[in-house]
Amino acid sequence: LGQDVASNKGYEEIPGGSYGVEGLDDDEKSEEGDQTGVVEICNPEAGEYKVQVFGKASGQYSIEVYAASKEFPGKNGLPESVQSSAMVDEVSIKKGAVQTLTVKYSREPGEKVEVVR
Repeated sequence: LGQDVASNKGYEEIPGGSYGVEGLDDDEKSEEGDQTGVVEICNPEAGEYKVQVFGKASGQYSIEVYAASKEFPGKNGLPESVQSSAMVDEVSIKKGAVQTLTVKYSREPGEKVEVVR
């Protein structure tokens, strides 16, 4: 999911997934601010997912992943799930570079999501 900034090619290879860009613009100066890519995958399969980061400009990026386990019966009988998150922060990248990270995800309650560089 996402877009290769070098080729302007879009990717939509994960069923039930979506990608969008959010940004902070400076309306007074009519300047584009920092942008954040947002990927959402509902009910993914357990496993490893490759995330490629394309350097649109030289600088740093961060990736934060939020995950939920499969639902299970809670104490009050209602379904609940366990939340976890992982982050890589302030990773340097050069313009035109491509870096690959791996997200390890399990649907089992108590297992934590991981992001590996």
